[in-house]
Amino acid sequence: ATIIDGTGMVAMPGLVNCHTHLATTAMRTFVDDAARGDALEQQLLREARLDPRSAKASALLGIAECLRFGVTSVSDLYYWPDAVAEAAAQSGINANVAMATYRFIDHNEEFDFETDDQCRESCRVAEKWHGYEDDRIRVDAGLYAEYISNYKLWEGLAAWAQEKRLGLQLHLAETAAEAEECLDRTGLGPAELLNAHGLFNVPVTAAGCVALSEDERKLLGKKKATAVATPMACAKAGLPSTPILESVKAGMNVALGTGGAVECGNLDMFETMRYAAMDARRSGGDANALPAAAALMMATTCGARAQGRAERTGMLKEGMDADIILVDFSAPHLIP
Repeated sequence: ATIIDGTGMVAMPGLVNCHTHLATTAMRTFVDDAARGDALEQQLLREARLDPRSAKASALLGIAECLRFGVTSVSDLYYWPDAVAEAAAQSGINANVAMATYRFIDHNEEFDFETDDQCRESCRVAEKWHGYEDDRIRVDAGLYAEYISNYKLWEGLAAWAQEKRLGLQLHLAETAAEAEECLDRTGLGPAELLNAHGLFNVPVTAAGCVALSEDERKLLGKKKATAVATPMACAKAGLPSTPILESVKAGMNVALGTGGAVECGNLDMFETMRYAAMDARRSGGDANALPAAAALMMATTCGARAQGRAERTGMLKEGMDADIILVDFSAPHLIP
């Protein structure tokens, strides 16, 4: 057995980054200070130049950064799931990997889950990687967002995830404009609309959940869905973040994520925990609105629950995986 000298250190569960885009790490700072629309346009131009080799290299860089910040498990939603899974396999980190499928809204277009390129890639990646190395890598179904997809894709993904007993990752109601546009177009909020097509019949991890109605939040609470707050990425974009306390009161599991290095600037989950607590306190006008212990729970046990790993990771407990980190408390800013 190897004995590690932990003098001056605190042992704690590894953190769970419940929403990120590892293959974008190489694009860090390219769109800093740009407005949301301009940033997205510039980012799409950069993303178009990625290939499997550069996506894997970028994901490895992102994973190295995650490990440096005490993250032992990630949930990744992006366009190169096979490359990200390869990087996760090589690095030793736990990963829930999902393909960010999309389908520009045309309800009349022909669609077949069995022949659609993105859906076929999702199935291929699941067959190759789901359950890899005693479940260290899991594959989830993935949907980029409601507003660039249609009901045929939603129903196909939900049916596949149910059949294969997979979770599902997506972006949901990240802005008020997104939610209002959905309501104008369909008469329903985005969560109500997706629920009508069976999407929440599987375990869902939804990044954002910023602009949900109270009824939608309660609906997702009943469905045991997870909201993932990305407070640093939202602040960087000048946007409000997930209302954490309202989501918890509605019965939702709430976890934390960074988003990609493009959106957040870094993949530092300690900074994300701190900012989540500060943001909840500021908006609630209460210094105890989100205690430090609650923020830590969101980044550990709540994240593990969202990933379907609660029986194995997220706390220090006999019989669980040894996903343990050491935090050096001899650093000047941690004394006394």
